[in-house]
Amino acid sequence: MNQPDTNEPVAKLGVVDTLAPLTAVTVMEDRARVSRRAKLALGAGRHRLRIASVAPVLVDKTLIVAPESESAAASVKVLDARVVRKLVHKGAGREGGDSPQDALIAGLRAELKERERQVRELDFEASRLEVLADQLRRAYELGLADALEDVGYGKEVPASLDTQLRELRERHAGAVDALFDRRADIVEAQEVLSRLGERIAHLETPSDSEWACIDIDIECSAATESQLRIDYAVPGACWRPYHRARLLDEESTRVEFLTDACVWQNTGEDWQGVELTLSTERSSLGIEAPSLYTDSLQTQRKSSAVHIESREQSVDTLAAPSESIARKPELAGIDDGGVALHLRPEGICSLPSDGRPHRIFLSKFVAEAKRELVCMPELQPTVQLATTLENAGATALLAGPVDLLRDSGLVGRTKILYVAAGERFELGWGPEADLRIRREVDESAESSRVLSSWTAKKYTTTIKLSNLGLRAHQVRVVERVPVSEIDKVKIEVDSKASTGAKTSDANGFVEWQMELRPRSHRDIELHYVVKKHDDVVG
Repeated sequence: MNQPDTNEPVAKLGVVDTLAPLTAVTVMEDRARVSRRAKLALGAGRHRLRIASVAPVLVDKTLIVAPESESAAASVKVLDARVVRKLVHKGAGREGGDSPQDALIAGLRAELKERERQVRELDFEASRLEVLADQLRRAYELGLADALEDVGYGKEVPASLDTQLRELRERHAGAVDALFDRRADIVEAQEVLSRLGERIAHLETPSDSEWACIDIDIECSAATESQLRIDYAVPGACWRPYHRARLLDEESTRVEFLTDACVWQNTGEDWQGVELTLSTERSSLGIEAPSLYTDSLQTQRKSSAVHIESREQSVDTLAAPSESIARKPELAGIDDGGVALHLRPEGICSLPSDGRPHRIFLSKFVAEAKRELVCMPELQPTVQLATTLENAGATALLAGPVDLLRDSGLVGRTKILYVAAGERFELGWGPEADLRIRREVDESAESSRVLSSWTAKKYTTTIKLSNLGLRAHQVRVVERVPVSEIDKVKIEVDSKASTGAKTSDANGFVEWQMELRPRSHRDIELHYVVKKHDDVVG
């Protein structure tokens, strides 16, 4: 840790406290670049400037101090710039003291006593309501038992009994509702008490905090009025994209898509009124030559048997297949498609150093979407509302979570991968409540013909769709069959036996467009055969 200079040159130069407000901040994946500007009005000679209360986590080797303009560089020369840090001791507050901290503790203690009194009153009220609810319940049960006993003895039940029992039941329900409200108030008041106790304990406990400043030695050849630019990097800051999608109307095909930046920073300095830039650059990644390893080759006799195994493979489709790029299902950090982006929110921004997420609006667009009901029963036995829309924004959509909003409010959350400008992407909006689905798979025993080296096994997939609502629905049903990659395993769809004479595409998907009338059901059958040669093992 650097300590302040106390030698003779410091005493001769003196220290001039200089205001250097933050002007711009560039936030990256795991750090931030901070820019300050200091106005100078100095005479000729050497001067020492001090910029106080900078981030203690400032990375010393990234500190850059230079005149703002070329004309100023001719008369102002930066001799040295360094970060000075020290520990600041905060004493413990005490009750009855006369310092501002003691006055704050006294106010918090008075509030704590008032809150404790309120909790006691709420506890008493809750106990009273609990006793009242129990008494009303017992009175209702006794009145009902007496009426049943009178009926058993053949006595006539008074006409007012029904009114009395109804009144008891209503009073009991009211007492129970009030009891639940009081208990909720008690929980909330206890949370407030806990936070007050934590604040008082924090103020009454001595602690040390780190304070930092920047000392700059400059030499002016003549009296000057200019600006200094101070740039440095700090850890403890990051950002991630966050999206919101809203169906503008339950029957509409328009989707409003908004993108926010979720920014965290706990650097020790508040960013007030700065020009914020959000970057996907990865300055922490270095460049180094790949390691070389010895690759040994050897011969091996080829086996006469073919070993196979089944595996799952995801199929990604882009708007322009010729421009498709390799993408991973999940990437650490921000997926920017390999192109560094710099996103700038409108206006100035303020971000406190509290380590909490802050949402900052970035962009918005409204696009026409293809709306349909999609069912993939192998993955999930529900019918989902899906929309396919185009990224109509000026920039790409970065990978991140998406909040889904409809007329009823927030209905769920999904995520998207990197979406280039103009590329189409899909969003799922949750299941359709009126539709039900059931999927069953039957398989037959393996069979082979006489004098044949091939073995066949038949599979039958049955999908049952039901519409319990009063509206007709058009549903796209997608089912999958395995795809073979070798000649000694063949998979054939029996289109004649399958519903709609359907066959599979190159990726093994089979689709149906089904119309479900109100209060109706439909069945779909898919038949396919898996044939394998006797040389195949697995």
